[in-house]
Amino acid sequence: VASKLSNSTYLSEIGFDVVCVPPSSSSDITQDSTSQEVQQNSLSYLEDGEKKKFAPDGSHSDKSTGITLTGDQFIGEIIDSNKALIPQAVDQFGQLGPLFDKFLLGTSDEAPEPHDYSTSKHARPNAIKMNKLACSAKVPCGILNTANKQWISSNPHSWYGESYMEADPKTWAQHHLGLSISNAITGHIHRAFTRLFNPSSKSYYPKRRQRQSPTSTVTPAPPTVIDEIHTDHPNNDQPSNSQASTMAPSQDTTNSYCSSNSMHPPASLHENCPRYSDLSD
Repeated sequence: VASKLSNSTYLSEIGFDVVCVPPSSSSDITQDSTSQEVQQNSLSYLEDGEKKKFAPDGSHSDKSTGITLTGDQFIGEIIDSNKALIPQAVDQFGQLGPLFDKFLLGTSDEAPEPHDYSTSKHARPNAIKMNKLACSAKVPCGILNTANKQWISSNPHSWYGESYMEADPKTWAQHHLGLSISNAITGHIHRAFTRLFNPSSKSYYPKRRQRQSPTSTVTPAPPTVIDEIHTDHPNNDQPSNSQASTMAPSQDTTNSYCSSNSMHPPASLHENCPRYSDLSD
């Protein structure tokens, strides 16, 4: 997402790149951790997410021009075009990273310190430049606070939103941003749940996909009770053995189904089917 700025500002455009940071691990947070320690741990994950957005790995190719740029060269192109990049880091609780929080609600006196790239495996000169630019006064800050002042001054008796719960631009923006983050996290959970119960779908974890052997065959079901009765007591009035086998449901339907080549078993078989209950193989 990009936003164009007025001609009176230093930059011509600001781009935003969303990054969802992972939650804190059990080794980072214990039962004895204080609320301040928990908040600091979450903040470190958000800062790490911002840092990685300024220093993308790999290379990027433009199919139209055939030009290939490394991640740091790509960041340099943004700087040379008089634009800035603001990572929009978000954790699992909807907390925002320092840079995006400063852009929305901060002040010039609360500018975060640039990240340290001295421990990077490769030189990141443009990542350092972009990070310093994002922390500088050249990037607007507290835009929601500014919008509130202007709205209240020009519309003192009007609601910005549809009700008193969204009376000003700041409240409206926070409500809609929170809803968007909640919808995005819910979408991630839904897709993960779908992939968990449908291993044939595309997954970021190849080992969890269902692999079928090309030589797999259907295991025949064992004789049923009706088969044995008809075999021991033949009678013209009774159906033949083949007919009885067809009429009687197999007692091992689940195991027979699981050994077949079908990729979409009924939902009722998920719990009893070993190939679908154990996805760790």
